[in-house]
Amino acid sequence: MEEVLVLRWLHIIAMVYWLGGEWGVFQTSYNVINRNLSLEERRRHMETAYRIDILARTGIITLLPLGLHMGHIYGLQPYGGSFLTGMWIFVADEGMRWYAWKFTLYGFALCIGLGLRWIMRAWTTRFRQLAEGPNPAAEAALEREIGWGRMLAYIYWIAISGICFLGTVKPL
Repeated sequence: MEEVLVLRWLHIIAMVYWLGGEWGVFQTSYNVINRNLSLEERRRHMETAYRIDILARTGIITLLPLGLHMGHIYGLQPYGGSFLTGMWIFVADEGMRWYAWKFTLYGFALCIGLGLRWIMRAWTTRFRQLAEGPNPAAEAALEREIGWGRMLAYIYWIAISGICFLGTVKPL
């Protein structure tokens, strides 16, 4: 069995975990801000979102080394072994630009992912405030933060889709 086929399979699995995990957190967030649910029920949904997010984080983290390893095997980037690094983006030859753009878009998606996790972290603070009793300001802040998170999630999914497109079609 060729090493690159196993890496490609793992790369696809990591992408599925990334996208599927993000979708699960996105859907769960609707119940996190649903004021018609008890605080305990909303907290249960928040904890579920954190558990689902583990899959997304695992996918995000493993995509980079898998992709760089495959890029080295395919001859798309010169650094292998301990030298796997993003520096090649600045010297990509003709025919390799799709890979450089894919890697750049991946970096952008990572930044969005960090922003989404920052927003999720704020949920804990908001729920502590809500546990003390009704707090319209905390409810409004939670809804506002999740609104921003949903907007970021749409951009995130477009970026992930772009990464998939570049890796499949290789247009540049």
